[in-house]
Amino acid sequence: MTHTTPPLRTVLTLVAATCLAACNDSPPSNPGQKFVAGISAVAEKARPLAAGAVGTAATTRAITNDQVFAWAQLTYPDLFPGTPFTFSGVAYQGKTFAGQGFANGNYLAVANGEAWGLGPFTGQVLQNFGAVQGYADLVCAQVDCGRSGPTSTCTQPQGEALLAGNRLVATYVRTTSGPVVSTNEYTTTSVVEGPTTFNGQAAVLITRTTDPGAGAAPTQMLIYVQAGDGGLVRTLGTDTSVPGSGPTTRVVYDPPLNNSEFTLQAGQRLTKTASMSTSQLNPTLPATASTRSTTYTFETRETLSVQGRSYDTCRYREAAVGGGSSGTTWTTRSCRPSVCTKWACASRCAVGQSALAGRSDRYASSSGTSRRA
Repeated sequence: MTHTTPPLRTVLTLVAATCLAACNDSPPSNPGQKFVAGISAVAEKARPLAAGAVGTAATTRAITNDQVFAWAQLTYPDLFPGTPFTFSGVAYQGKTFAGQGFANGNYLAVANGEAWGLGPFTGQVLQNFGAVQGYADLVCAQVDCGRSGPTSTCTQPQGEALLAGNRLVATYVRTTSGPVVSTNEYTTTSVVEGPTTFNGQAAVLITRTTDPGAGAAPTQMLIYVQAGDGGLVRTLGTDTSVPGSGPTTRVVYDPPLNNSEFTLQAGQRLTKTASMSTSQLNPTLPATASTRSTTYTFETRETLSVQGRSYDTCRYREAAVGGGSSGTTWTTRSCRPSVCTKWACASRCAVGQSALAGRSDRYASSSGTSRRA
């Protein structure tokens, strides 16, 4: 089905619902206060744009505020450029606004399920652009709103990825470009530990230990995942620490983050929005909310050679919405057992290599599953 971008006035109906902060030439240090000041200055001119409002969307999919924000940036990058700053809990005239502000003075916000806009793109007039859910079809045409399988052959099947006892060891050689070229090697070891709970939900625990080498202390990340729909794996959150020292940083994804990029066929793309809260557990510090939107493009399948062996891989391009980091990753399907006995199976595979701005990693991995018959 062909998707046609709607007129700017209609699109901004949703965008404005997400827009609620003060407008100035640079992001304010206190966006909540600046937003209230901006509203007060134009309150007498504020008026709902009934003519531009849209009705309830035909889709049954519910969309989040963060998905709306990501869609607005994708559709109108000139209006909403770069990495936004966020604000929430801004009370004004019986409404509580949460949204994003941009360096050009434009703001997107949502209050009581409706979208609002303020800034140069609205003529400095606070505008109501209707119900957020009325934009569900437009948003979900570009942003992942809960995509499910079937998964492609570019990742492990769910049953293998969550199998207790599964162990993956990857050795990376990282080369950093620039005035001085440097190379270092590090190793990650991931083990599927088995059932656990996280944030009140049943989960499967994966422990990932990274040894940076050169005598530096290793870090440990506890990854909490679940079996998702259609063969996907969803991540509930993570706990990251340096074993034996320092605090633990907890990240909670709400909603959980699906690996939906592996439902794509070659040539397709989707944008995923991760909404998360980050807190410190020991000592306990208040959580901070943030979002990250990334566009994944399944570019092609190609053969990649790692450590003298060739592998059929899937090449993905990842780019942060609004600019910033980008990179390319090659992945391959799960390692198939090559040596089996009555007590265990072992296998080897290559995951691929990745290239990011100013850095390239090349790595190989081995995995094995041990279990009694």
